[in-house]
Amino acid sequence: MPRRHRLIAGVCAFAVASAAPGQQPTCPWDCGTPVDAEVGIVDFLTLLAQWGVGGSCDFDGGNVGITDFLELLAHWGPCPTPANDQCEGAILIDRLEIDGLIDQPFDMAGATAGAVDSPCLGEPNTHQDLWFCLGNGTAEDKTVTLTTTVDLLIEVTDGCTCPPGPLVVCGFGNLGDATFLLAQGSSVSIRLINSQDLPGLALQGSLQVLNEPVTFTGACCFADDTCTDGSQESCDAAGGFYQGDGTTCLDADCFPCADPALIDENEPDCGIPADTVNGGCNLAPPLFTPIACGDRICGTSAIDGPQRDFDWYAIELTVPSRITWEVAPQFTAVIGMVEYVTQFTGSGNCRDLSGASNPLAVIPAGQVGSVTTVCLPAGTFYFFVTPQTGQVVPCGQQYRAVATCQAGCAGACCINGNCSSTVTEQLCVFFGGSFQGEATGCFPPCGSPGAGSCCLPGCTPNCDDTDCCQAVCTIDPFCCDVTWDLTCASEVGFFPVQCDCLP
Repeated sequence: MPRRHRLIAGVCAFAVASAAPGQQPTCPWDCGTPVDAEVGIVDFLTLLAQWGVGGSCDFDGGNVGITDFLELLAHWGPCPTPANDQCEGAILIDRLEIDGLIDQPFDMAGATAGAVDSPCLGEPNTHQDLWFCLGNGTAEDKTVTLTTTVDLLIEVTDGCTCPPGPLVVCGFGNLGDATFLLAQGSSVSIRLINSQDLPGLALQGSLQVLNEPVTFTGACCFADDTCTDGSQESCDAAGGFYQGDGTTCLDADCFPCADPALIDENEPDCGIPADTVNGGCNLAPPLFTPIACGDRICGTSAIDGPQRDFDWYAIELTVPSRITWEVAPQFTAVIGMVEYVTQFTGSGNCRDLSGASNPLAVIPAGQVGSVTTVCLPAGTFYFFVTPQTGQVVPCGQQYRAVATCQAGCAGACCINGNCSSTVTEQLCVFFGGSFQGEATGCFPPCGSPGAGSCCLPGCTPNCDDTDCCQAVCTIDPFCCDVTWDLTCASEVGFFPVQCDCLP
Protein backbone atom coordinates (compact mmCIF):
# COMPACT_ATOMS: atom_id res chain seq x y z
CA MET A 1 0.00 0.00 0.00
CA PRO A 2 1.46 3.48 -0.92
CA ARG A 3 2.70 5.65 1.94
CA ARG A 4 -0.02 8.26 1.47
CA HIS A 5 -2.81 5.67 1.44
CA ARG A 6 -1.31 3.89 4.41
CA LEU A 7 -1.38 7.13 6.39
CA ILE A 8 -4.99 7.90 5.53
CA ALA A 9 -5.99 4.33 6.34
CA GLY A 10 -5.39 5.02 9.99
CA VAL A 11 -1.72 4.96 11.07
CA CYS A 12 -2.27 8.27 12.85
CA ALA A 13 -6.07 8.47 12.88
CA PHE A 14 -7.78 10.36 15.65
CA ALA A 15 -11.28 11.72 16.32
CA VAL A 16 -12.12 15.30 17.19
CA ALA A 17 -15.37 16.23 18.88
CA SER A 18 -16.61 19.49 20.34
CA ALA A 19 -19.81 20.69 21.88
CA ALA A 20 -21.24 24.02 22.90
CA PRO A 21 -21.73 24.67 26.61
CA GLY A 22 -25.01 23.27 27.85
CA GLN A 23 -27.97 25.36 28.94
CA GLN A 24 -30.44 24.48 31.68
CA PRO A 25 -33.68 23.43 29.93
CA THR A 26 -36.99 25.07 30.77
CA CYS A 27 -38.69 21.64 30.87
CA PRO A 28 -36.22 19.38 32.76
CA TRP A 29 -38.86 16.70 33.36
CA ASP A 30 -38.70 15.85 29.64
CA CYS A 31 -35.64 13.78 30.56
CA GLY A 32 -35.90 10.80 28.23
CA THR A 33 -34.62 10.40 24.71
CA PRO A 34 -35.82 11.75 22.34
CA VAL A 35 -36.65 15.10 23.93
CA ASP A 36 -40.14 15.69 22.56
CA ALA A 37 -41.62 18.57 24.66
CA GLU A 38 -43.84 15.96 26.37
CA VAL A 39 -43.46 14.48 29.85
CA GLY A 40 -44.73 10.94 29.44
CA ILE A 41 -44.00 7.23 29.28
CA VAL A 42 -40.55 7.64 27.66
CA ASP A 43 -39.43 9.84 30.54
CA PHE A 44 -41.03 7.51 33.13
CA LEU A 45 -39.13 4.49 31.78
CA THR A 46 -35.89 6.51 31.66
CA LEU A 47 -36.36 7.52 35.30
CA LEU A 48 -36.87 3.89 36.35
CA ALA A 49 -33.70 2.86 34.49
CA GLN A 50 -31.74 5.54 36.40
CA TRP A 51 -33.22 4.71 39.84
CA GLY A 52 -30.63 4.99 42.59
CA VAL A 53 -27.98 6.69 40.46
CA GLY A 54 -27.52 10.09 38.87
CA GLY A 55 -28.83 10.84 35.41
CA SER A 56 -30.96 13.09 33.21
CA CYS A 57 -34.02 12.45 35.42
CA ASP A 58 -32.31 13.68 38.59
CA PHE A 59 -34.14 16.94 39.39
CA ASP A 60 -32.88 17.68 42.93
CA GLY A 61 -29.12 17.13 42.71
CA GLY A 62 -29.01 13.68 44.30
CA ASN A 63 -29.56 10.18 43.01
CA VAL A 64 -32.78 9.45 41.13
CA GLY A 65 -35.44 8.47 43.66
CA ILE A 66 -38.95 9.07 44.98
CA THR A 67 -38.66 12.88 44.94
CA ASP A 68 -37.79 12.85 41.26
CA PHE A 69 -40.60 10.34 40.57
CA LEU A 70 -43.17 12.64 42.22
CA GLU A 71 -41.77 15.66 40.34
CA LEU A 72 -42.17 13.83 37.02
CA LEU A 73 -45.78 12.83 37.84
CA ALA A 74 -46.59 16.42 38.87
CA HIS A 75 -45.51 17.70 35.46
CA TRP A 76 -46.99 14.88 33.37
CA GLY A 77 -48.21 16.01 29.96
CA PRO A 78 -47.06 18.64 27.46
CA CYS A 79 -44.20 20.91 28.52
CA PRO A 80 -45.30 24.45 29.34
CA THR A 81 -44.99 26.87 26.46
CA PRO A 82 -42.26 29.52 26.84
CA ALA A 83 -43.40 32.96 28.01
CA ASN A 84 -42.41 34.45 24.63
CA ASP A 85 -44.18 31.79 22.55
CA GLN A 86 -46.48 34.43 21.02
CA CYS A 87 -45.83 37.94 19.73
CA GLU A 88 -47.59 39.54 22.72
CA GLY A 89 -45.17 37.87 25.15
CA ALA A 90 -41.95 39.03 23.45
CA ILE A 91 -38.99 39.22 25.84
CA LEU A 92 -37.53 42.75 25.99
CA ILE A 93 -33.82 43.18 25.26
CA ASP A 94 -32.84 46.78 26.00
CA ARG A 95 -29.18 46.77 26.95
CA LEU A 96 -27.58 48.38 23.90
CA GLU A 97 -25.72 50.78 26.16
CA ILE A 98 -23.41 47.77 26.61
CA ASP A 99 -21.26 47.88 23.48
CA GLY A 100 -20.23 44.47 22.28
CA LEU A 101 -22.00 41.13 22.51
CA ILE A 102 -25.27 40.57 24.38
CA ASP A 103 -26.08 36.89 24.92
CA GLN A 104 -29.82 36.14 25.32
CA PRO A 105 -30.42 32.43 26.14
CA PHE A 106 -33.53 30.65 24.91
CA ASP A 107 -35.12 27.20 25.03
CA MET A 108 -37.74 26.41 22.38
CA ALA A 109 -39.03 23.29 24.20
CA GLY A 110 -42.82 23.46 24.24
CA ALA A 111 -42.98 26.36 21.76
CA THR A 112 -45.81 26.36 19.24
CA ALA A 113 -46.21 27.81 15.76
CA GLY A 114 -47.36 31.43 15.97
CA ALA A 115 -50.38 32.52 13.97
CA VAL A 116 -48.53 35.43 12.34
CA ASP A 117 -47.50 34.95 8.70
CA SER A 118 -43.77 34.95 8.01
CA PRO A 119 -42.54 37.52 5.44
CA CYS A 120 -39.16 35.72 5.30
CA LEU A 121 -40.78 32.38 4.44
CA GLY A 122 -43.38 34.08 2.26
CA GLU A 123 -46.18 31.96 3.71
CA PRO A 124 -48.12 31.26 6.93
CA ASN A 125 -45.75 29.98 9.61
CA THR A 126 -46.14 26.31 10.55
CA HIS A 127 -42.96 26.00 12.64
CA GLN A 128 -42.13 26.60 16.31
CA ASP A 129 -41.14 30.20 17.04
CA LEU A 130 -40.10 32.55 19.85
CA TRP A 131 -40.38 36.35 20.07
CA PHE A 132 -38.08 39.10 21.36
CA CYS A 133 -38.27 42.90 21.36
CA LEU A 134 -35.01 44.81 20.88
CA GLY A 135 -35.11 48.50 21.82
CA ASN A 136 -32.46 51.18 21.46
CA GLY A 137 -32.77 53.36 24.54
CA THR A 138 -29.31 54.89 24.07
CA ALA A 139 -28.51 58.37 22.84
CA GLU A 140 -26.98 57.17 19.56
CA ASP A 141 -27.83 55.08 16.54
CA LYS A 142 -26.50 51.52 16.56
CA THR A 143 -25.46 48.98 13.96
CA VAL A 144 -26.90 45.68 15.19
CA THR A 145 -25.89 42.19 14.06
CA LEU A 146 -27.92 39.15 15.16
CA THR A 147 -27.07 35.47 15.03
CA THR A 148 -28.04 32.33 16.96
CA THR A 149 -25.98 29.43 18.23
CA VAL A 150 -28.35 26.97 16.53
CA ASP A 151 -29.63 27.03 12.97
CA LEU A 152 -32.85 29.06 13.22
CA LEU A 153 -34.41 31.58 10.85
CA ILE A 154 -34.03 35.12 12.26
CA GLU A 155 -36.87 37.44 11.21
CA VAL A 156 -36.59 41.14 12.10
CA THR A 157 -39.57 43.49 11.66
CA ASP A 158 -40.00 47.17 12.40
CA GLY A 159 -41.34 48.10 15.84
CA CYS A 160 -42.35 45.94 18.79
CA THR A 161 -45.96 45.66 17.67
CA CYS A 162 -48.46 42.83 17.26
CA PRO A 163 -49.05 42.14 14.44
CA PRO A 164 -45.46 42.95 13.40
CA GLY A 165 -44.51 45.90 11.21
CA PRO A 166 -42.71 45.80 7.84
CA LEU A 167 -39.82 43.38 7.31
CA VAL A 168 -36.34 44.77 8.07
CA VAL A 169 -34.07 41.79 7.38
CA CYS A 170 -33.93 37.98 7.35
CA GLY A 171 -31.00 35.90 8.58
CA PHE A 172 -30.30 32.22 9.14
CA GLY A 173 -28.71 31.71 12.54
CA ASN A 174 -25.26 30.21 12.54
CA LEU A 175 -25.30 30.06 8.74
CA GLY A 176 -25.46 33.82 8.37
CA ASP A 177 -25.97 37.11 10.16
CA ALA A 178 -28.81 39.62 10.13
CA THR A 179 -27.41 43.16 10.21
CA PHE A 180 -29.40 46.40 10.32
CA LEU A 181 -29.37 49.97 11.62
CA LEU A 182 -31.38 50.62 14.82
CA ALA A 183 -31.89 54.34 15.37
CA GLN A 184 -32.01 55.77 18.89
CA GLY A 185 -35.47 55.50 20.44
CA SER A 186 -36.62 52.88 17.92
CA SER A 187 -37.25 49.16 18.31
CA VAL A 188 -37.66 45.97 16.29
CA SER A 189 -39.36 42.62 16.81
CA ILE A 190 -37.17 39.55 16.47
CA ARG A 191 -38.75 36.18 15.75
CA LEU A 192 -36.70 32.97 15.84
CA ILE A 193 -38.33 30.29 13.67
CA ASN A 194 -37.44 26.59 13.68
CA SER A 195 -37.80 26.59 9.88
CA GLN A 196 -35.88 23.30 9.50
CA ASP A 197 -37.94 21.53 12.21
CA LEU A 198 -34.88 20.66 14.28
CA PRO A 199 -35.50 18.22 17.16
CA GLY A 200 -35.90 19.43 20.74
CA LEU A 201 -32.32 18.65 21.77
CA ALA A 202 -31.05 21.12 19.17
CA LEU A 203 -33.27 24.01 20.27
CA GLN A 204 -31.44 25.22 23.36
CA GLY A 205 -29.11 28.09 22.56
CA SER A 206 -28.73 31.82 22.65
CA LEU A 207 -29.64 34.82 20.54
CA GLN A 208 -26.48 36.87 20.17
CA VAL A 209 -26.78 40.63 19.70
CA LEU A 210 -23.65 42.48 18.58
CA ASN A 211 -24.02 46.27 18.56
CA GLU A 212 -21.71 49.13 17.67
CA PRO A 213 -22.20 52.91 17.60
CA VAL A 214 -22.81 54.33 14.13
CA THR A 215 -20.19 56.74 12.83
CA PHE A 216 -22.02 59.38 10.85
CA THR A 217 -20.62 59.90 7.37
CA GLY A 218 -22.10 60.84 4.05
CA ALA A 219 -21.40 61.42 0.38
CA CYS A 220 -19.44 64.52 -0.58
CA CYS A 221 -19.90 65.73 -4.19
CA PHE A 222 -17.44 68.01 -5.98
CA ALA A 223 -17.77 70.26 -9.02
CA ASP A 224 -15.66 67.90 -11.17
CA ASP A 225 -18.30 65.14 -10.80
CA THR A 226 -16.21 63.21 -8.27
CA CYS A 227 -17.44 61.98 -4.92
CA THR A 228 -15.92 60.82 -1.63
CA ASP A 229 -17.49 59.42 1.54
CA GLY A 230 -16.61 61.16 4.79
CA SER A 231 -17.77 63.43 7.58
CA GLN A 232 -19.62 66.69 6.99
CA GLU A 233 -16.71 68.61 8.53
CA SER A 234 -14.17 67.14 6.09
CA CYS A 235 -16.51 67.72 3.13
CA ASP A 236 -17.10 71.37 4.04
CA ALA A 237 -13.38 71.94 4.53
CA ALA A 238 -12.66 70.52 1.05
CA GLY A 239 -15.29 72.70 -0.60
CA GLY A 240 -17.66 69.85 -1.42
CA PHE A 241 -21.44 69.54 -1.16
CA TYR A 242 -22.49 67.19 1.66
CA GLN A 243 -25.41 64.90 0.75
CA GLY A 244 -26.46 64.09 4.32
CA ASP A 245 -25.72 61.55 7.05
CA GLY A 246 -26.10 57.96 5.90
CA THR A 247 -25.71 58.70 2.19
CA THR A 248 -22.86 57.23 0.18
CA CYS A 249 -21.38 57.85 -3.22
CA LEU A 250 -23.46 54.88 -4.35
CA ASP A 251 -26.66 56.93 -4.11
CA ALA A 252 -25.37 60.48 -4.59
CA ASP A 253 -26.23 62.14 -7.91
CA CYS A 254 -22.67 63.37 -8.46
CA PHE A 255 -22.25 61.55 -11.73
CA PRO A 256 -24.46 59.94 -14.41
CA CYS A 257 -24.59 56.24 -15.28
CA ALA A 258 -22.41 57.06 -18.27
CA ASP A 259 -19.48 57.69 -15.91
CA PRO A 260 -16.74 55.20 -16.93
CA ALA A 261 -16.15 54.40 -13.24
CA LEU A 262 -19.58 52.76 -13.12
CA ILE A 263 -20.85 49.61 -14.81
CA ASP A 264 -24.04 50.65 -16.59
CA GLU A 265 -26.60 47.87 -16.49
CA ASN A 266 -27.72 49.21 -19.88
CA GLU A 267 -31.30 47.93 -19.71
CA PRO A 268 -33.32 50.54 -21.67
CA ASP A 269 -36.72 48.86 -21.14
CA CYS A 270 -36.08 48.13 -17.41
CA GLY A 271 -36.64 44.42 -17.99
CA ILE A 272 -40.32 44.81 -18.95
CA PRO A 273 -42.06 42.93 -20.48
CA ALA A 274 -39.07 40.52 -20.64
CA ASP A 275 -35.63 40.98 -19.08
CA THR A 276 -33.25 40.21 -21.93
CA VAL A 277 -30.22 41.75 -20.19
CA ASN A 278 -29.86 40.00 -16.81
CA GLY A 279 -33.02 38.02 -16.14
CA GLY A 280 -30.84 35.32 -14.55
CA CYS A 281 -32.33 31.89 -13.98
CA ASN A 282 -35.76 33.26 -14.93
CA LEU A 283 -34.62 33.12 -18.57
CA ALA A 284 -33.93 30.13 -20.83
CA PRO A 285 -31.02 30.12 -21.36
CA PRO A 286 -30.05 32.02 -18.18
CA LEU A 287 -28.44 35.45 -18.55
CA PHE A 288 -26.49 37.42 -15.94
CA THR A 289 -24.49 40.63 -15.66
CA PRO A 290 -20.99 39.44 -14.65
CA ILE A 291 -19.26 41.67 -12.08
CA ALA A 292 -16.09 41.43 -10.00
CA CYS A 293 -15.45 42.31 -6.38
CA GLY A 294 -15.28 46.09 -6.06
CA ASP A 295 -17.24 46.86 -9.24
CA ARG A 296 -19.72 49.74 -8.88
CA ILE A 297 -22.98 49.39 -10.77
CA CYS A 298 -25.66 51.83 -11.91
CA GLY A 299 -28.90 50.06 -12.79
CA THR A 300 -32.54 50.81 -13.43
CA SER A 301 -35.70 48.97 -12.48
CA ALA A 302 -39.48 49.19 -12.67
CA ILE A 303 -42.85 47.74 -11.73
CA ASP A 304 -45.57 47.81 -14.39
CA GLY A 305 -48.76 46.24 -13.11
CA PRO A 306 -48.08 42.57 -12.33
CA GLN A 307 -44.66 42.72 -14.04
CA ARG A 308 -41.56 43.40 -11.95
CA ASP A 309 -37.94 43.74 -13.02
CA PHE A 310 -35.56 41.25 -11.35
CA ASP A 311 -31.86 41.96 -12.04
CA TRP A 312 -29.29 39.18 -11.51
CA TYR A 313 -25.54 39.72 -11.06
CA ALA A 314 -22.93 36.92 -11.12
CA ILE A 315 -19.76 37.06 -9.00
CA GLU A 316 -17.03 34.46 -9.40
CA LEU A 317 -14.82 33.85 -6.36
CA THR A 318 -11.38 32.33 -6.89
CA VAL A 319 -10.73 31.96 -3.14
CA PRO A 320 -13.12 31.53 -0.17
CA SER A 321 -14.53 34.96 0.77
CA ARG A 322 -17.36 36.83 2.43
CA ILE A 323 -19.34 39.08 0.09
CA THR A 324 -21.08 42.30 1.14
CA TRP A 325 -23.75 43.38 -1.36
CA GLU A 326 -24.53 47.08 -0.81
CA VAL A 327 -27.37 48.82 -2.67
CA ALA A 328 -28.75 52.38 -2.66
CA PRO A 329 -32.12 52.44 -4.51
CA GLN A 330 -34.45 55.31 -5.49
CA PHE A 331 -37.30 52.86 -4.73
CA THR A 332 -37.88 50.33 -1.94
CA ALA A 333 -35.77 47.38 -3.04
CA VAL A 334 -35.37 43.75 -2.06
CA ILE A 335 -31.75 42.59 -2.30
CA GLY A 336 -29.81 39.45 -1.44
CA MET A 337 -28.06 36.33 -2.65
CA VAL A 338 -29.82 33.37 -4.26
CA GLU A 339 -28.59 30.33 -2.33
CA TYR A 340 -27.66 26.89 -3.58
CA VAL A 341 -29.44 23.77 -2.31
CA THR A 342 -26.61 22.86 0.06
CA GLN A 343 -25.77 26.55 0.77
CA PHE A 344 -22.07 25.71 0.47
CA THR A 345 -21.45 25.31 -3.26
CA GLY A 346 -20.98 27.71 -6.14
CA SER A 347 -21.57 25.54 -9.19
CA GLY A 348 -23.05 28.32 -11.31
CA ASN A 349 -25.91 26.02 -12.43
CA CYS A 350 -29.49 27.27 -12.04
CA ARG A 351 -30.69 23.73 -11.38
CA ASP A 352 -28.65 23.68 -8.16
CA LEU A 353 -30.38 26.74 -6.68
CA SER A 354 -32.82 26.30 -3.80
CA GLY A 355 -35.22 29.03 -4.86
CA ALA A 356 -34.65 30.87 -1.56
CA SER A 357 -32.65 34.01 -0.79
CA ASN A 358 -30.10 34.06 2.01
CA PRO A 359 -29.10 36.61 3.16
CA LEU A 360 -32.02 38.91 2.27
CA ALA A 361 -32.83 42.54 3.10
CA VAL A 362 -35.39 45.22 2.24
CA ILE A 363 -33.86 48.68 1.58
CA PRO A 364 -36.22 51.69 1.84
CA ALA A 365 -36.15 54.24 -0.98
CA GLY A 366 -33.35 56.77 -0.61
CA GLN A 367 -31.39 54.73 1.93
CA VAL A 368 -28.31 52.53 1.75
CA GLY A 369 -28.44 48.93 2.91
CA SER A 370 -26.40 45.78 2.59
CA VAL A 371 -26.26 42.06 3.28
CA THR A 372 -23.13 40.08 4.13
CA THR A 373 -22.78 36.38 3.42
CA VAL A 374 -21.10 33.70 5.46
CA CYS A 375 -17.68 32.56 4.23
CA LEU A 376 -18.36 31.22 0.72
CA PRO A 377 -16.12 28.74 -1.09
CA ALA A 378 -14.58 29.46 -4.47
CA GLY A 379 -17.28 29.39 -7.14
CA THR A 380 -20.02 31.45 -8.82
CA PHE A 381 -22.70 33.20 -6.77
CA TYR A 382 -25.76 35.23 -7.78
CA PHE A 383 -26.92 38.52 -6.25
CA PHE A 384 -30.06 40.42 -7.18
CA VAL A 385 -31.93 43.72 -6.96
CA THR A 386 -35.68 43.99 -7.45
CA PRO A 387 -38.39 46.46 -6.37
CA GLN A 388 -40.58 45.40 -3.47
CA THR A 389 -44.15 44.79 -4.62
CA GLY A 390 -46.94 47.18 -3.67
CA GLN A 391 -45.34 50.40 -4.99
CA VAL A 392 -45.29 52.37 -8.23
CA VAL A 393 -41.84 52.27 -9.84
CA PRO A 394 -41.71 53.91 -13.28
CA CYS A 395 -39.03 52.71 -15.67
CA GLY A 396 -35.82 54.65 -15.21
CA GLN A 397 -35.63 54.83 -11.43
CA GLN A 398 -32.05 54.02 -10.52
CA TYR A 399 -30.08 52.08 -7.98
CA ARG A 400 -26.37 52.00 -7.23
CA ALA A 401 -24.77 48.75 -6.09
CA VAL A 402 -21.34 47.40 -5.20
CA ALA A 403 -20.01 44.00 -4.11
CA THR A 404 -17.01 43.98 -1.77
CA CYS A 405 -15.20 40.78 -0.90
CA GLN A 406 -13.22 39.77 2.18
CA ALA A 407 -10.86 36.88 1.55
CA GLY A 408 -8.99 34.81 4.13
CA CYS A 409 -12.07 33.55 5.96
CA ALA A 410 -11.43 29.83 5.38
CA GLY A 411 -9.27 27.70 7.65
CA ALA A 412 -8.27 24.22 8.67
CA CYS A 413 -10.88 21.48 9.11
CA CYS A 414 -10.13 18.19 10.86
CA ILE A 415 -12.37 15.23 9.91
CA ASN A 416 -11.65 11.81 11.41
CA GLY A 417 -7.93 12.45 11.58
CA ASN A 418 -7.58 14.01 8.15
CA CYS A 419 -7.18 17.74 7.60
CA SER A 420 -8.04 20.17 4.80
CA SER A 421 -6.38 23.57 5.03
CA THR A 422 -8.79 25.88 3.15
CA VAL A 423 -12.36 24.98 4.09
CA THR A 424 -15.21 27.28 5.15
CA GLU A 425 -16.59 26.77 8.64
CA GLN A 426 -20.08 25.93 7.28
CA LEU A 427 -18.73 23.25 4.95
CA CYS A 428 -16.54 21.79 7.71
CA VAL A 429 -19.47 21.52 10.14
CA PHE A 430 -21.75 20.17 7.38
CA PHE A 431 -19.43 17.17 6.95
CA GLY A 432 -19.03 16.61 10.69
CA GLY A 433 -15.58 18.13 11.04
CA SER A 434 -13.97 20.34 13.68
CA PHE A 435 -13.17 23.85 12.40
CA GLN A 436 -9.83 25.12 13.67
CA GLY A 437 -10.49 28.82 13.03
CA GLU A 438 -10.15 31.28 10.15
CA ALA A 439 -6.74 31.62 8.48
CA THR A 440 -5.41 28.57 10.36
CA GLY A 441 -3.26 25.79 8.91
CA CYS A 442 -3.71 22.10 9.57
CA PHE A 443 -0.40 21.47 11.30
CA PRO A 444 2.46 23.37 13.00
CA PRO A 445 5.09 24.66 10.52
CA CYS A 446 8.79 23.82 10.38
CA GLY A 447 10.51 24.97 13.55
CA SER A 448 7.39 25.00 15.72
CA PRO A 449 7.78 23.20 19.10
CA GLY A 450 4.41 21.59 18.48
CA ALA A 451 5.61 19.92 15.29
CA GLY A 452 7.45 17.11 17.07
CA SER A 453 11.10 16.03 17.12
CA CYS A 454 12.99 15.80 13.83
CA CYS A 455 14.77 12.74 15.21
CA LEU A 456 11.60 10.69 15.74
CA PRO A 457 8.71 9.66 13.47
CA GLY A 458 5.40 11.42 14.10
CA CYS A 459 1.81 11.65 12.89
CA THR A 460 1.99 15.18 11.43
CA PRO A 461 4.18 16.90 8.82
CA ASN A 462 7.22 19.08 9.71
CA CYS A 463 9.44 18.96 12.80
CA ASP A 464 10.71 21.28 15.53
CA ASP A 465 14.12 22.28 14.05
CA THR A 466 13.76 24.78 11.18
CA ASP A 467 17.10 24.09 9.46
CA CYS A 468 16.78 20.31 9.74
CA CYS A 469 13.13 20.33 8.66
CA GLN A 470 13.82 22.41 5.54
CA ALA A 471 16.88 20.34 4.62
CA VAL A 472 15.05 16.99 4.76
CA CYS A 473 12.03 18.37 2.86
CA THR A 474 14.24 19.50 -0.01
CA ILE A 475 14.92 15.83 -0.82
CA ASP A 476 11.61 14.39 0.44
CA PRO A 477 8.68 16.87 0.22
CA PHE A 478 6.37 14.17 1.64
CA CYS A 479 7.84 14.93 5.09
CA CYS A 480 6.43 18.48 5.02
CA ASP A 481 3.34 17.81 2.90
CA VAL A 482 1.91 14.69 4.57
CA THR A 483 3.71 13.30 7.64
CA TRP A 484 7.15 13.10 9.28
CA ASP A 485 7.28 9.31 9.22
CA LEU A 486 10.05 6.77 9.92
CA THR A 487 11.64 7.43 6.53
CA CYS A 488 11.89 11.17 7.27
CA ALA A 489 13.35 10.49 10.73
CA SER A 490 16.06 8.33 9.13
CA GLU A 491 16.83 10.92 6.43
CA VAL A 492 18.11 13.36 9.07
CA GLY A 493 21.36 11.33 8.90
CA PHE A 494 22.05 12.92 5.51
CA PHE A 495 22.32 16.33 7.21
CA PRO A 496 24.56 15.97 10.31
CA VAL A 497 25.22 19.75 10.43
CA GLN A 498 21.58 20.86 10.25
CA CYS A 499 20.13 17.95 12.24
CA ASP A 500 21.45 17.27 15.75
CA CYS A 501 20.16 13.73 16.18
CA LEU A 502 23.25 11.89 17.37
CA PRO A 503 22.75 9.55 20.36
